[in-house]
Amino acid sequence: SSDLQQELNQLTIMGTILLITFNSAGSALSNLPGFMEKLKTVIEVLLTEMHLPSFNLKEAMAAISEKICVEVNSGLSRHGFTSLSTEKETILKGQIQAAADPDNHIHKLIDSRIQTYLESCLSSCQQKSLPSPPGGLGPMQ
Repeated sequence: SSDLQQELNQLTIMGTILLITFNSAGSALSNLPGFMEKLKTVIEVLLTEMHLPSFNLKEAMAAISEKICVEVNSGLSRHGFTSLSTEKETILKGQIQAAADPDNHIHKLIDSRIQTYLESCLSSCQQKSLPSPPGGLGPMQ
């Protein structure tokens, strides 16, 4: 069950980062083909060893925040949008780095939505279809 808990922690952090990123970068990026997948891969790769005792979450989150800003800016400029200002980038990095904190309000929101979704999946597992994920979890499917 600790593996499952680990995976849920990772999903919660990923969902939190994606929500923060798309709120900061605007809707422009959410419609770009493959962009969401690219961000998910970046996050997954940098959280891969989260289960190891030697894993440093603070360092990983700092690396994720840097990489996400690079991806966001290249995505924006590649599609003719204005890159993030230095100020917006600093704010985004700070928000991403805070995303792993269980007390972070967005982290709490995503966590509770994942729990609710899992409960509804479990209660509907007798039926053939899975319920739709609640708001904010769509990108994680």
